[in-house]
Amino acid sequence: MINVNNKKPEGEQNSILENELHLYMSMLKKSKRNLAEVSHPCVDVSVGDIIVLYGDLPTYGLVRQLTDSGVEVVFLSSNLILSSVKALKLKINHLISTVAVSPIESFVPYDIVSKYAERVGRVTNEQLTKVLENFELLKDIANGKYANETTSGIPSVGFGELKETYYRLENDRIVGLLNFAKYASDNKIKINFLDYFSKEYFVVPSFGMLRAQGQHTIRIENAVMKYDELKGTLEMFIADEYIGKFGIVEFDGKVLYAGVFSKMIEVFNVPSLPISVIKDNLRIQLND
Repeated sequence: MINVNNKKPEGEQNSILENELHLYMSMLKKSKRNLAEVSHPCVDVSVGDIIVLYGDLPTYGLVRQLTDSGVEVVFLSSNLILSSVKALKLKINHLISTVAVSPIESFVPYDIVSKYAERVGRVTNEQLTKVLENFELLKDIANGKYANETTSGIPSVGFGELKETYYRLENDRIVGLLNFAKYASDNKIKINFLDYFSKEYFVVPSFGMLRAQGQHTIRIENAVMKYDELKGTLEMFIADEYIGKFGIVEFDGKVLYAGVFSKMIEVFNVPSLPISVIKDNLRIQLND
């Protein structure tokens, strides 16, 4: 099921990659970025299952771990040209025949799995180990740990600009799909801060003297925010010209939301933070 003979240079011709990336971005702009319910959803999902989420673009993933509230998924790319040549290939019997391991992972709640996910395959324990090892390798490459050879023969780090752009856009697309299914209702989007950061992530002793308990109004270029430190909520009232458009919310470099903006986005379970930390680390931008 798994092809491990992928040891060739990461040096495809740039023109081929550029054309493929252009096609991918064209499809991405036309996609609705929402999920479709399935007739035979996963009601008994297991580690090692290969699942698919249906939208304008099918999204494949491998279940790596079960939790009390959902599953941890390593996502699989259906675009072999834009995937790393170091990515393992998996054979599946579905709309396409081959997918590639990606460096993208996410938590998917059971209410999404039971409504939108369909099982299309399964790997053995041995194959699962190989996939997870390959996933960790790809994450290390994405983080610049390993040097690669470019088409010019000059050593570089990462996957190269074009493939890194693909993985970034694909990550944003997947986050957008999951957020749309989880939070888009009543013109309000809700995001759990602890899905992305641990409680201890921002614990810095020197912050204590900077904190002021209570409610605060924070203004940035494209939103007005209400931060309630006691309740642990951050309400973002998005600028009118952003509403209904596809955009991204980032905090400390992590994508908290990628999808269509509504008037208000609420982040809950926010730890006690200085106002300056919120202003310096929060980014709201359109992804045209």
